[in-house]
Amino acid sequence: MDKEIRKMYEGEALKRCLECGDVILYGRPDKKFCSQHCRNEFNNRKRVDSRHIRERIRRHLDKNYAILDKLIRIGVDTLALTELSSLGYDPSYVTSYHKNGRWNEFGCYDITFLKTPTRIFHLMRVEIIHHDFGDDTEEAGEAEIGEG
Repeated sequence: MDKEIRKMYEGEALKRCLECGDVILYGRPDKKFCSQHCRNEFNNRKRVDSRHIRERIRRHLDKNYAILDKLIRIGVDTLALTELSSLGYDPSYVTSYHKNGRWNEFGCYDITFLKTPTRIFHLMRVEIIHHDFGDDTEEAGEAEIGEG
């Protein structure tokens, strides 16, 4: 049987299942999995891997935030990068960055600071302003309709 199947596919690159590696013998030309089971296993593993990556990043951000928050609470406004690193801060994980004139401004959620090659300074918490445009827009729209 295998010899007959191989003859049918001679000259064509054999498609292999992305999950188990078995040869895909039938189905659409763009078929990627040999069975529903393999497709589910592949997609579930991909989803779990993605969740682990997001959790790892969130842990790093939370740790950085806790360090910066504690520094603000004890009144620290400037600190050498070597000292910050010794506290466990990982500069690879920030939530915002932009060039502010000649300084690099970084943020970790609602905490911002300016950074030079050797120090951070102007460590502070910024006020986040929330706008609820939905309610105001609806009320204005209703008032305009009522007047007409």
